[in-house]
Order: sequence, then C-alpha cells, then structure tokens
Amino acid sequence: YLISIGGNDVSTLVWKHEFDRSVVNVTNSMSRTTTNASPTIPVPVPSQRQRGESDDSDNTDSEEEGYDSDVRHDQGMDYNARILIDHTRTKTGQKDIPKSTAANRTPMRVKVKTSHRKLQDDLAVVKATFKSGISLGLLNAMKSDSTNEDLIDDDDNKPQGRIVDLELDHIHGYRGFDCRDNLFYLADNESIVYPAAGAGVVHHIRRGTQKFYLKHTDDIISMAVHNGEENGNIVASGQIGENPTIHIWNPRTLKTISVLSGKHRRGICSLSFSTSGKLLLSVGVDAPYTIVVWRWKEGNSVATAVGSEARIFNALFRPMSDTHFVSVGVKHLKFWSLAGNTLVEKKAIIPKTVDENQSRKRQTMLSIAFASENRTYTGSMTGLVFIWRVNTLERTVNAHTGPIFSMFSSDNCIVTGAKEKSSSSDVVVKPLKIWDLNMNNGRSIKLNVPSTDTICVRSVCRNSQGKILVGLKTSDIIEIEDGSSGARSTSLVFGHGEGQLWALSTHPTKPLFATGSYDRNLVIWNSTNKGLIAKRDMKKGIRSISFNPAGNLLAVGFKDGQISLVNYSLESKELIETLKTRERNTPILCVRFSPDGKFLVASSENCCIDFFDVENDKLTRVGYVTHMKDAITQIDWATNSQYIRTTTIGLHAFIFHAPDGEEIKNHDEIEKVVWNTWTSPLGDDIIGIWPKDVKKDHINCVHATSSAVATGDDHGAVKLFRFPCPEPGAECKIFYGHSDNVTNVRFLANEKYLVSLGGDDCCIFLWKYRRRQKRKIISKRNTSSHRIQQIKSSSHQHR
Repeated sequence: YLISIGGNDVSTLVWKHEFDRSVVNVTNSMSRTTTNASPTIPVPVPSQRQRGESDDSDNTDSEEEGYDSDVRHDQGMDYNARILIDHTRTKTGQKDIPKSTAANRTPMRVKVKTSHRKLQDDLAVVKATFKSGISLGLLNAMKSDSTNEDLIDDDDNKPQGRIVDLELDHIHGYRGFDCRDNLFYLADNESIVYPAAGAGVVHHIRRGTQKFYLKHTDDIISMAVHNGEENGNIVASGQIGENPTIHIWNPRTLKTISVLSGKHRRGICSLSFSTSGKLLLSVGVDAPYTIVVWRWKEGNSVATAVGSEARIFNALFRPMSDTHFVSVGVKHLKFWSLAGNTLVEKKAIIPKTVDENQSRKRQTMLSIAFASENRTYTGSMTGLVFIWRVNTLERTVNAHTGPIFSMFSSDNCIVTGAKEKSSSSDVVVKPLKIWDLNMNNGRSIKLNVPSTDTICVRSVCRNSQGKILVGLKTSDIIEIEDGSSGARSTSLVFGHGEGQLWALSTHPTKPLFATGSYDRNLVIWNSTNKGLIAKRDMKKGIRSISFNPAGNLLAVGFKDGQISLVNYSLESKELIETLKTRERNTPILCVRFSPDGKFLVASSENCCIDFFDVENDKLTRVGYVTHMKDAITQIDWATNSQYIRTTTIGLHAFIFHAPDGEEIKNHDEIEKVVWNTWTSPLGDDIIGIWPKDVKKDHINCVHATSSAVATGDDHGAVKLFRFPCPEPGAECKIFYGHSDNVTNVRFLANEKYLVSLGGDDCCIFLWKYRRRQKRKIISKRNTSSHRIQQIKSSSHQHR
C-alpha cells in the first residue's frame, strides 16, 4: 500500500500497489526496465518543501551545514508536481503565424470559444453530479429572475447571446520569490521586462502601463535580453514543463521570433545571449542539469553538455565573446569554451597562496559578473565575492553578510544584491551595494522598502544612464535614480511574496479591491491608477477577507483560525486592526459581512460555520454550525440578511437561517429568497459553466453579475460566460496568463474590471471588462414588470 496526504484538501488516501513482476531491474536514473523494453517512465521526486510554506525566519535548523534558508529553498525547488498535472492546454509553444494561414489556426493562450452544447444527456450528467448534495428543487431555487429576452447593445446591436470580452490590463507581481537575474531594462531605457506567472511583462516606467507576451503555457522562470544593434531588442524566456520551451520574442511588437525545445526536461532555469546575439545559452532543471548552446534563429542546438550532479543556478556568456561562459551552482563552478560542436570545461583552481587549507574549494556559488583582463566575479552563499583570472582564484572580498543572489557588471562598476539580516534592531541592513571594477570602495544604497530585519534582493540591473533596477523576493521592483548613497528610489511594481494567494474582496462602491496572502500582507489596491493604497503586515498568513457594506471595515480570516476586524479610511489610507477572536484552529476559508452590516459569517477548514455580531465595535459569536460533511468554500447572503447559501468543497449546497444556523429545507421558503451575491458554482442558471466532462475541470471560484459569470479553475483558465447560462458546456471565452490554480475572481463595483488571483504564481491580474450597455428590452413573450425590473437592477442581486 501507498499512503498519501493532501496538504490543502486535508485528506489521507490509501492506494493499493499491484507489483509489476515484469520489472527486472531498477536503476538510479529513475527508470524501470521491463522484459518487453517499455519506454522509460519518469518517477516523481518528492519536493523538499511544499509550495506556500513560510520560510520567514532563518533559524539554525534551516542553516545546517552553513546553508541559508533561501539558498536551500532554491536548491530544493522541485517542479515535478506541476509538470505531472494533466493540463488541458497545449504543452508546446509556437511561432506567430502569417495572416494568410492564421485564420484557420487557434493562437496559444488567448481567448477561444467552445461549442454551445444543448444536449439533454449533458444536463442530466451535471444534475446527477449535484444530486448527492442538493435536490433538483433547490437547484431551481438558485435561479436569477432574469429571463431570456434579447438585450440590445448600444454600440453594435448584437444580441445578448454574444459573450462580452476581457482584456488583460495590468499584473501586480513579479517572479522574484524563487528566481533570479530576470529583470532587465530595454534599449530605450523607458521600459523594463520581467516574468510574472506565465506572462512576459513589458512595463513602461513613466506611464506605468503594461503589455504582455502570453504565448507560454506555464510559469516563466528564466529570462534574458539582448539589446544589440544587429538583432535589435530581443527577449528570451524559458518556462517549466515536461517538455519546456524557450521563446524568443520582440518586446515592442510582442511577436514570436523562434521557439526552442527538445533538449531540457522539467524547466529552464537560466538563459544568456552571447555578445553578438547569435547564440543562446540555456540550463535545465533536469538532473544532470543539461547545458545547451543554441543558434536560436535556425532553431538548432550547437552543443550540449552535462552540467553538474547538483543544481546549477546561473550561466552567463562572457562579454565580447561568443565562445566562453561560466556556470555556478551548488558546490559548482566551471569555466566553459565552445569548440565547434563541443563544450570544453575547466574547473576552478584555488592556489594554496590564496587559501592554504583550500577550505573554500567547494563553496556554493549563486551569481556571476565579469570585468576586463579575463576576470570573473562569483557571489557565494556566505557573502564572499570570489575574483578569478581565467579560472584561477586571485582573492576574495567580504561583500555581504548573507548570500549574494545577483551581480551586474557595467563599464565602470559592479552592483551586488544579497540577502541581509540585521543582528539587532539598531543595525540597518545593506543588501544592495555598488563597487568599482576591482571590488573596492563598496558603498551601500538605501532601498525604499518598509522597515524589516531581513531584505532579500533577487535581481539587479544597471542601464547606460546609471539607474539601477532591483527585484526583491517580496515580488516588488524598485528603481534607484543613480549609484549614490542618498539616491532617490521609486517603487515600480508591487506584489505578494511567496505563499498561497486566496483572499480577495472588492470595495462595495469604489474602484478598489483588497488582497491577502500567506506572505502575511493585507493590501488595498486602486484599479484606476493601478497603484497600492495601503499595506499592513498582519504577522500571520491570510486566507480570506471581506469588505463590509460601508467599505470602511475589513474582516480578515487567517490560516491559524483567527479572525480580525481592520478599519480602513480612504482619507488616512491606514489599516488599523481593532478587534480579533479565535474560535477555530484551522484556516478560515471564507468570511462575509451581511448586507445590513450587522453580522459576519465565517467558515473554517474543520467544517464549521460561525456567526458574529459586529455592531457597535463588537466581534461576538452569536451562532454556529458544526459537523458539516465538507469544508465550506463559498458563502452568499440573502438581501434581507436572514439567510446564507453555502457551497462545500465537495459541491454540496446548504441553506441556513442567520444568525442561529438553522438549516432550511423548505423549498417554498427557499424560492422566495433573493440573493445579494452569487459566488457558488451550483445552480440551474449557471450549469453552463461546467464542461461536458464535469470531472475534468475543478472550478475554484465563481462571480456573477446581472449579465456575466466569471470562473477560475485549476488549469489557470479565467472563463467568461453570459448570465444566465443554463445549458452545460455553454459558449464562453477563455483567457490564460496565470500558470495554474486560479483561486479567486471578482468583478469590481463599477464592473469595469475583473480581478483574478493566481494561487501559486502569487500574481494579481486586472482584466478590463468590456461591459454591455443595456438600452432596451425586446421580449419574445409576455413578462411581468417585476422581471424586467430585476434585469435592470443591481448586478449583486440574484434570486
């Protein structure tokens, strides 16, 4: 038997193992040989650390053998769990297709339509799936009072059956929590490029606008830029995947130039262009960490070599060279030369005159920089910079107190970025420094970040004007005006750090929304200027949040079971925690204020529901429900604040009276209820959000307005349907950009934007919603004035 434990689903499964007696040998290369010579079968390697677990502190346990926790985290990063998922998307990239042939082809990772199926057997399949948890009568009770009259669009007179559109407008976040050296200026110095989730982001510094390269099919974990005159501005980006691809693309036009694949498994962790731009160097995360040199224009590999038995973090071509490069990693440093179709390696030499005991011979190296006279600088895990001439060590410099994750060399200086932790409250950390080309006269540069005892720099870049880009582990990007100690710094991009991202709530009247993450931060965002309004470290992981009807109070549910009330003022832009309680010891999956603002309901992972009185600055429990079959993941209030509708993780629906928690089973009573919101994936009016094969997709989140329904699923898809959509497999548009596991979607109050969260990519996507303007109603049958009024009423009211 095999026993498996689910971290998020809180389940233990017991699997029966039927031994394959045709196996004659088990090798160390993770394959099995059978008598009929079956193909090699990859075996997943268990991750050293679960995604989303906090590594905030660097205690002695996490630093055994001298390893910093972030270095150990990078070393143990395993993408097997991701690439073994049965994705619904195509796993390979493609070049842009000429217009003459593109008409009959479907582009990668952009909106597509599915056929509108009206088969009665499909409807029966879906209803049968829900039958165990909810009766057909209750399904019918969860209906909008909207009818099927045609709504005429003011602009193009198109009927309601046409689906409106989404356009990706902005991404909050940057892949800094587990990647490095992936942040660059473009040649004009007006824009920067970096990865976020499955998107290559081109961000205009002055205007704050963004455009996106969306041809990848999974997370982008590496990037390189070549600004040479011959090839112009080109970007290379590498992703994870069973057969990962490298895309070379134009950041101005967002057109794909070339797609490379077939030489790596699991992912590409490092990319580097040669000086001429004709060659591209790539490193895989597949043991034994294959190194490949490509002629990317032709799409062919020039040479391939086994890199190392341990993880390689980075590899860079030397300046003014198309044949020499250096690779660094876990107790790894090699100097390479390209000779025809062969890669020749030289190992590092440490003379005894430099280190008599040669105690530094097996240092873990993290970063690389270069200078003239064949000098190479490598940043180590211990904060030392090693200076090499050719492949022989000359000396070391004690540059930082923690691991040096990134280095960047230019004509007259070297910039180093590291992780530094203060030993006391009065010691200022100095994670960013600038040096001359001899690594002398180092001076620290202040970063404009909230006061903290630890700052971790993951990427640095310097342009021809002397400005410095800094990418942080917290997924923030900062620009330093120049290299002086008192230089002004500006925050360009904000995001959440590593940790599960689930919590989302929109302001009831303003174009604002709030997010919370396991990185402990509660953040208020402005959709108008794409800025961060307020941020507070709540000292523990956040699982759920909710604005009250007045928009001046937030309920926050934490992963340890605590619930807090946080005051928010539009004038002061401050977040002040006022009250807190803890009735459960498992994550609070959902919190919702009642429409009248008097009550708060919360559901926990241990299958309980709690009602709280929040009037007059109170947070007092007044009712609860226990012994539910499954955990409650979605809650909707009735407009009269007397009922709640709940949906469990097992797709069971229940109605309760509030706040006493009495279950309501009377269908006549239920049919009279008008719901204030619709976030449940169940109901006759939204059966169409489920595909024909219901078991294929798991829908994580739903949000409906009076005319549209948005969903997010485990495959990274954000889908947009019309509302209502009562037939299974309804016509929809599908939008990709998140890597996978879309955990939450919400329309803003003005319905101009849809917000979506990536649970694993830690990114917030802001989609511009092209909403239909309702002008008049053409009815094909007699309808009551009540129904017509309901169609025109608030998008938050459903029946």
